[in-house]
Amino acid sequence: MKAPAAAMTAPAFAQVNLLPKEIVQARSLGVVKRWMIASVGVTAVAVGAVAAVGQMQTHSAEAQLAEADAETAQLLAQHGPYQEVTTIRTDLDTVRTARAYALADEILWSDYLGALVAVTPDGVGISSVDFLGATPLSAVQTSTDPLVTAGVGTLTFTAVARDVPDTAAWADALDAIPGFGDTRIDSVMLSPTGSAGVLPYEVNGTVQVDAGAYSHRFDTQPEGDS
Repeated sequence: MKAPAAAMTAPAFAQVNLLPKEIVQARSLGVVKRWMIASVGVTAVAVGAVAAVGQMQTHSAEAQLAEADAETAQLLAQHGPYQEVTTIRTDLDTVRTARAYALADEILWSDYLGALVAVTPDGVGISSVDFLGATPLSAVQTSTDPLVTAGVGTLTFTAVARDVPDTAAWADALDAIPGFGDTRIDSVMLSPTGSAGVLPYEVNGTVQVDAGAYSHRFDTQPEGDS
C-alpha cells in the first residue's frame, strides 16, 4: 500500500501594504476626524440637555417667586384694614411712655398728708406743710445734719400743741410711714401768737422723703400685664 500523500498547502506570505504612505496617513486622519466629529456631537447633545434642564429649573424658580409675591401681596392686602389700629396703638404707647417719664417722681400727697395727721399726737394740730425736692434744674438740698440720709426731698412741717409733745415717739411714728425717714423735731417753743390755754406751743420738724414714696402709677407695664 502507498502512504497517503501529504496535503498540499500554499506557502504563507507576509502581507505588505503597498499603498503609498500619504494615503495611509490620510485614511488614519479621516478616522480621527470622524471620532472627533462624533465626540463633538455627543458633547453638543450633553450641553443641550444641561441647558434644557437649567431652563426648566429657571422657569420653576420664577414660578415659585411669582407665587411668593402673590402671597405677600395678599397678606399686605389683608393687613391694610388693621394699619390704622396699629398706628393708634403706637401713638398710645408713645403717650404712655411720655406720661411714665413725666410722672416718674409722682407722690400721692393726699395719702401722705392723711398719714401725717393720723400719727400726730393728741392735742397737736398741723398748721403748715412744705416739700422741697429735686427738679430738672436743681438737685436735692442736703441736710446739715450728718446723721440724716438725704432722700428725694425734705418735708418741713409746723404744728401747734396744747402741751409739749413726746417728740421721740412722734418721730418714730413718722419714720414708720413707708417713704418717710430720719424725722427730726427741730424745736418746741411757746408761740408768740398763742393764747394761754389755747395751743400755746409751736413745733417745727423735718422728714426725709425717699423713693419709696413714689406712686409708680404710670410705670410702663410688661406686655400682657394689665
